[in-house]
Amino acid sequence: MTDFQQTFLDLTKSAISGKRYHLPNEVPHKMITATARRQKMENIIFYGLSNCGVDTSAEHYNTLNNNVMRNIYVDRKQSFLLNLITDEFTKNEICFCILKGPRLKRLYPKSDMREMVDIDVLIKVEQYDKIKPLLLNLGFTESEESLHEFIWYYQNLTVELHKQLIPSNNKDYFAFFGDGWDFVKPKEPGAFEYEMSKEDEFLFMFAHIAKHFRDTGIGIRYFIDLWLYKKAFSLDEAYLEKNLEVLNLLVFYRNFTYTSAVWFENKKPSDITDFITEYVFNSCVRGTAANGVLSNGLLAKKYGGIVSGKKLTFLRLVFPDFRRMTVKYPVLKKVPFLLPFCYVARWFEALFLRRDTISVHKKELDLQTDERIEKYENDLKYMGIEFCFDDVENIKKR
Repeated sequence: MTDFQQTFLDLTKSAISGKRYHLPNEVPHKMITATARRQKMENIIFYGLSNCGVDTSAEHYNTLNNNVMRNIYVDRKQSFLLNLITDEFTKNEICFCILKGPRLKRLYPKSDMREMVDIDVLIKVEQYDKIKPLLLNLGFTESEESLHEFIWYYQNLTVELHKQLIPSNNKDYFAFFGDGWDFVKPKEPGAFEYEMSKEDEFLFMFAHIAKHFRDTGIGIRYFIDLWLYKKAFSLDEAYLEKNLEVLNLLVFYRNFTYTSAVWFENKKPSDITDFITEYVFNSCVRGTAANGVLSNGLLAKKYGGIVSGKKLTFLRLVFPDFRRMTVKYPVLKKVPFLLPFCYVARWFEALFLRRDTISVHKKELDLQTDERIEKYENDLKYMGIEFCFDDVENIKKR
C-alpha cells in the first residue's frame, strides 16, 4: 500500500469513527480531492479532513466544499423522494422492497456520506400498470426500460424500479436469485414493504458488487459499505460461505473481506490485498470504461461461438439487439417490423452527425487485443472472480 493510499484510507476511517489520524506534513490536496471526486466519496473525505485538523476553508478546497453542500442537498431530496414513493406505494397496495443505497446510508454516521446515484426499489412486474399512473400523477417522467428495471426521473433525480435483483444476462447470479421475490418477506404481517434477511441482503449486495467488479470494476465505497454492514449486524457466516460457494464467489469474498480488514482494521497486507488495493484505487466508483470494453471482449471471445471476440463486438456495435434499439427508437415497441429502417437511421446519424462516436468505438475495438483480454481475465481470476455462464446449470437457488 502506498503512502497516499494509506492517507486516503485514514481520512475515510476518521470520517466514520470520528477519530483523529496523524497525516503527513505535506497533505497531497489535489490527489485527495481528485480521488474523492472519482470515487464518489467527497463528503466522507471532507469530514475526515475536518476531523484530522485540516483547514478545509483553504482555497484549494473550494470545489470540494461546493460539492459537499450539493451532495447534502441531493441527500435530503432523495430522502424526501423515497418517502414519497413508499407512502404512495403503501397507500395503493403496491408491493415493494428498498434496495442497496437507501438501506446502506443508515449505516453511516451521516447519510450524506454515502452518495447515491439513484434510488433502487424492487417491484412486482405484474403491478407496473398500476404503478405507472401513480408516478405520472406525482410528477415523475418515464424514461427507458432496461433489461432489469424501469427508469424514472423526478426533477434531476433518478429512480430505478427493479424487475429483478440481478440482470438476467448475468446468467450465473440470476440463476441463483431469480427475480428476487423468493428472498423477501413482508416487514410485518399485512405490510406492502418487503425486506430480506440480513444474510440474504448481504449475499445480494455482494453478488451485485461482483457483477460490477467483473463488468467494469468497483471503487472504494463498496468496501466501506459491506465492512459497515458486517459491523452492524451479526451474520451467520456458515450460511454466507455455503451460498457464496454456490455462487462461485467464496474466494473473492475471502479476498474482499481480508482487504477490508487491511484497510480498516490494520491487518497485515498480502500480495493479493496489495493487488486489489491498487486495482480499486485506480478505478472510479464504477470501475473504468477500459475495463468495460475488455469485459465485453472477454464475453464475446468466450461465448461468441465461431465468431471472434472483436468481430462479435463490432457486429453488436453495428447491430444492437432489439431491446437496446427500442430505447433509442421507442416506436419499435409498437411496430417492430421497422427495425431494419431504424438501423439505417442509426448508421446515418453516426456517419453524418456523430462521427466522434465512431472514433470512440474504434478505440474500443483497438483495445480488445487478445493479450489485453487474457490479462483482464487472469486478473479477475487472481482476485477470485470469473464469468461462470458455461456452468450456470450448477448454480441453483438456495
